[in-house]
Amino acid sequence: MIIDPSEITKKYAKKMEYLDKVRDDSEKGLSSGYWACDEVAAEAGEPDIVPLYHELYSTVTNAFISGNTEILRFIERISEKAGNCGIYVMYRGGDQGTMINPPLDDERRFLVRLVGTRHLVYRGRGVKARRLAESCPLSYAERLVKEKKGKEKHYSLKFGFLRVQLPHRSEQLYLLVFKGFGVEPLMLLTNVAMRTKRSVLRRALDAY
Repeated sequence: MIIDPSEITKKYAKKMEYLDKVRDDSEKGLSSGYWACDEVAAEAGEPDIVPLYHELYSTVTNAFISGNTEILRFIERISEKAGNCGIYVMYRGGDQGTMINPPLDDERRFLVRLVGTRHLVYRGRGVKARRLAESCPLSYAERLVKEKKGKEKHYSLKFGFLRVQLPHRSEQLYLLVFKGFGVEPLMLLTNVAMRTKRSVLRRALDAY
């Protein structure tokens, strides 16, 4: 269940209701438009993508509280129909406390990317995720080939995981660490049970 916060630009619009200012990645600046949230369902390794939900929102309405509140509301609507099926996958930003605590409260499974500054509890003490990633045993190695713009790019990956918790929470979580994509390690946090088995960790990476 992939959650993708994005935006729609309406560069030349003047009179559309609740017109907002949003990022315009193509113009590298701000533009008129609306914030958006898309959710699609996909199975790791399979080509089919199923659209689930799409909605626009504006920060200039009286009902607006925060972007995170809007995203959580979208997740609630999907959950009303799908129950706790699926794993909610999010990019950076999904690791904020306001985003992680509600899924834990509702026993939803999630997989989010960490920026490295979040504190996690490992063996009884709080440590920043980036420090944990640096010391994480990387028990597996694999070569990965990805195609981009018609050209193949090869990656030599090393990966592993640690059992962690969030401060002030008791749920068992897992910090997955993948090195080889760039200078910084790729860090994923999930409440989906991990095991010391290559295929389990690789499936989590494929899901992300």
